[in-house]
Amino acid sequence: MDIPGAAGSIVRSREGFALAGDEQPILLLVGTFPGVKSLDHRDESGHEIYYFDHKNKFWDACALAFFDMKVDLKYLAYEKKIEILKARGIAIWDIIKTCTRKGSLDSGIISVEKKNDIAGFCSACVTKPFVLILGRGKKHGKLQRELASELASSGITFQRVLSPSSRTSIKNIGTSWKKTIEEYGVKLRKA
Repeated sequence: MDIPGAAGSIVRSREGFALAGDEQPILLLVGTFPGVKSLDHRDESGHEIYYFDHKNKFWDACALAFFDMKVDLKYLAYEKKIEILKARGIAIWDIIKTCTRKGSLDSGIISVEKKNDIAGFCSACVTKPFVLILGRGKKHGKLQRELASELASSGITFQRVLSPSSRTSIKNIGTSWKKTIEEYGVKLRKA
């Protein structure tokens, strides 16, 4: 769907990315929808790149939460990042499959055309993954609450945590993710 934007620009519907990482994850990290920089960029092999914008704290938070900062994920090639997450039993996905959004912020979402079936995916896994829903503020609220309800109805264990795009420090984000999976007894595979 095309929607007129400011100064005659057109805001177009965009499709998000497929699941990245382990196809039978122990831990599923769920964002809302890729930012414009991620949507507009591909690696040398033509692959989609989650969290391409280096201002986003996702890769640093993962390094802190899941690798005790022993791996600097931020500057590795994308395929290597995904390989490392997959080895630990981690996958990345987004709530939204297709939406119309102005800019990169969740607050810029104009309409959601289709959501990913995250609860269905988790239910179909041999071992149901623990889900970290990245974001718990007002901008993320409605979509995250809907997903939380779907996961709860399906018997999937989840927790909403700080977003990597928030103004919170990398240390606070990564520490909160790590503390959450420890509290829930999530055991990732050894790196």
